[in-house]
Amino acid sequence: MSPSESKPAETQTQTARDLLRLREELAAAKTREAELVAAVERANAVVAGKGEFLAHMSHELRSPMTAVIGMSELLMETTLSGEQRDMVSTVRRSAGALVTLVNDILDYSKIESGKMQVEHRRFNLRECIEECLDLMAPNVRDKSVELLYDMGPETPEIVMGDGNRVRQILVNLLSNAVKFTADGEVVISINADCLDESHSQIHIGVRDSGIGIPQDKLPALFGDYVQAEASTARQYGGTGLGLSISRGLAELMKGGMWVESESGIGSTFHFTFACEVCSDVAAPTNEGAGLEGRRLLVVEANETSRGLLVRQARAWGMDVVATGDPATAISQIGDDSRFDVVVLDRRVRDMDGGNLGGNLQKTLAGSANLSAQSGAATAPVTYVSRPIKPKRLQSALSSAINWKTNGNQQKAVVAPKRVDRRLGEKLNISILLADDEPMIQKVARKFLSKMGFEAEIVSNGQELLDALHRKSFDVVLVDFNMPVMGGLEAASRIREEFTAETVPYLVAMTGVALDDDDGVCFANGIDDVLPKPWGASELQKTLEDAASIIQWRRDRMLVAS
Repeated sequence: MSPSESKPAETQTQTARDLLRLREELAAAKTREAELVAAVERANAVVAGKGEFLAHMSHELRSPMTAVIGMSELLMETTLSGEQRDMVSTVRRSAGALVTLVNDILDYSKIESGKMQVEHRRFNLRECIEECLDLMAPNVRDKSVELLYDMGPETPEIVMGDGNRVRQILVNLLSNAVKFTADGEVVISINADCLDESHSQIHIGVRDSGIGIPQDKLPALFGDYVQAEASTARQYGGTGLGLSISRGLAELMKGGMWVESESGIGSTFHFTFACEVCSDVAAPTNEGAGLEGRRLLVVEANETSRGLLVRQARAWGMDVVATGDPATAISQIGDDSRFDVVVLDRRVRDMDGGNLGGNLQKTLAGSANLSAQSGAATAPVTYVSRPIKPKRLQSALSSAINWKTNGNQQKAVVAPKRVDRRLGEKLNISILLADDEPMIQKVARKFLSKMGFEAEIVSNGQELLDALHRKSFDVVLVDFNMPVMGGLEAASRIREEFTAETVPYLVAMTGVALDDDDGVCFANGIDDVLPKPWGASELQKTLEDAASIIQWRRDRMLVAS
């Protein structure tokens, strides 16, 4: 055979080999694809199983915590010795710490499994910040730590976003700041960057003057279960999950989180989130109406707080003189300066043995200019609690300045809201509770009895339906997870079997971690959600809301008929 005749044969052989290799590679690729599909299915099964496990464990943990918190709250209202009251308070605080830990673990798991969702609802950003500060205030009472906040003038107050998640992040950052700051200040700054005509990015910073963080620890700070130092967890406590969760929540809200810190100097944690600015909100009126042109003397020890007070008062149109020195404060008035009102820091007053307040009163009384403005020999005194809020400060300043006109009238102090023992008489609603946990039944019965209700209690969804067919109830408190028939199935059956005129107001008592979204509840006919663990105040608020809506429904039906 000639060389020319052998080439086609070799080419055919090579082609056959190439085809065989391609078939083998294709078969291998299909095998790998099948393995990948199987791996994904196994991973999805693990995630689904993990979600079910978390939902079950959340319920199992939160139900007994409701009993612990509820019973300790009830016990605190009985006659106790000082030692007994201290022990019950310790139980209550420990239960609260355990709830926080459970929430952290469950939130971390939800973020990791992609089950965490954020809401898009209207909320007041300023009120959100102030609520967080109020929550932290008891933690600084025994410390020399100042809690402050500074909200930029261009920052919108009413926005659309997830206020609960913003609050969760901020409380976590504030807790850390207060925990690691023995002396000094913790300052929140809030500013906004305009993204477009209707959206902004909110930037919140939490600065402290605490122990700070070494530079080599910063890169791993937002990792899971990370503490800056091994000794930190032993000294200050914590799981190291808070920052990881907070960063995950910020990212879910189309923002981020970072930190600036120096060991021994302090730290500033920043986080951002995107929000929609509510364009239908009317422009704020002049908060400082009536304060324009008035002279204010600020005597404040903390330099940052002093600066914030001066800036706020000047924004209201006031003429401000500020100092942190008692002698300077006395000399300012002694120089025959005219001041309409004085803001006096109690700590500055105490710097000269507590005499500064008295000296100011005497100086005011001895000054013809000032006594004419105050209208009496003794100037009025109004107390503003820390952390100072602009609206409360403005009200206090206006009240002090207008004291001459209004006379020596004192505003009533609103006491903390306690259980209303006449709530049953006021609301006039009947209640049915369905829960399979005897301890929850016991706590609920005691709380409701204290409020003046005689509630009927059943142990599962089927008993709930049977009770409703025997007797009508206005409000049904139903647990999510019960034997025989769960809360969601019972709610759906109630909607099917009762008319709009006879269906009760349904409240889900839930402690699950992954399936407790409002949408799931409302899709199954639930009117409201009472998350576990709950106490007397949460239960009372839920019943008050229920009564209002029930009355609204009745009025609407009367109009329709």
